[in-house]
Amino acid sequence: MDGTDLKRIVLPLFLLLAAQQLYGAGFVEEKVWGDVMVRRGVAESWVPVNTGDLLDLSSTLRTGPQSSVALGFETAGRAKTITLPPEVIVNCSDLRELSQEELLLQLTMEKVRSTPARGKTNGLHIPNATVVHGDPGTAAGSLAENDAATGRLVLNGSRVLFDHGYFPTCALRTIAAMRQYPSLAATFDARWLSAEALEKANLRREALEAFTGLAGSGGLTADQQGRVREKIVLLKGATGRD
Repeated sequence: MDGTDLKRIVLPLFLLLAAQQLYGAGFVEEKVWGDVMVRRGVAESWVPVNTGDLLDLSSTLRTGPQSSVALGFETAGRAKTITLPPEVIVNCSDLRELSQEELLLQLTMEKVRSTPARGKTNGLHIPNATVVHGDPGTAAGSLAENDAATGRLVLNGSRVLFDHGYFPTCALRTIAAMRQYPSLAATFDARWLSAEALEKANLRREALEAFTGLAGSGGLTADQQGRVREKIVLLKGATGRD
């Protein structure tokens, strides 16, 4: 194992442990409706959860069709409840705030992860990263890790993060999902979500790069092209670039 491989393993684990100490590790299933599953830590199997179950930052939740879960936790000394809608995959480790320094560090790590596949990008040149602890895996008779349907559930979970203001972890999770599930990298909605989350996280230069890559990817509708152009003009003004 060389130094790069060691960084890929050790740094994400270090960041996860640091987050547990800073934000607390307690999540409680306040209410479960329908088919809700959890994968704990590095376990590969999904198991059902019930109202009152306790989770930690290493847990990953998956909701089925017409299913949802109210997840209670404490962040920055305040009690908070988030209801996950049907058909999402969400890592508990993503339900936390990241400083801009942490975000930039993880973006750099994702750039390292993506280096071998650099020649196969789809016009999206984002330095990207995430703590992939608890990435969606394989359950017996369930969704496979490289299944496009699984990638769609992860993307749905990223939208939940965005809607609740977790812009840094939304950007990181979406970018990592596009790396892990290549079919997502060909979709406008995944690329747009990652770029907009970077913008909301105040990484305007990185967002500009992402939107510029999206503009040059081809296959966009007239409406999509117009939306992307508006973002590029706005971000160029904000960053002082011509």
